[in-house]
Amino acid sequence: MNKPVDIALGVAFPAHAHIGMNYIISDYVPKAARGAARVSLLGVTVVTMAGLLKLNLAGDGLTEVL
Repeated sequence: MNKPVDIALGVAFPAHAHIGMNYIISDYVPKAARGAARVSLLGVTVVTMAGLLKLNLAGDGLTEVL
């Protein structure tokens, strides 16, 4: 029963952080650097999501680790 919750959390946490950080970039990063900041943020989000999904699929899972 933990597996579906782990997978949902492994997608929801990075997606939620990505959306929030996008608003912070819009507010605080100068227009000239927003493109690079958003590409960097996307890279961090993808790596985070991949790491959490690997933990959930190949390891104990997010709920067991926490």
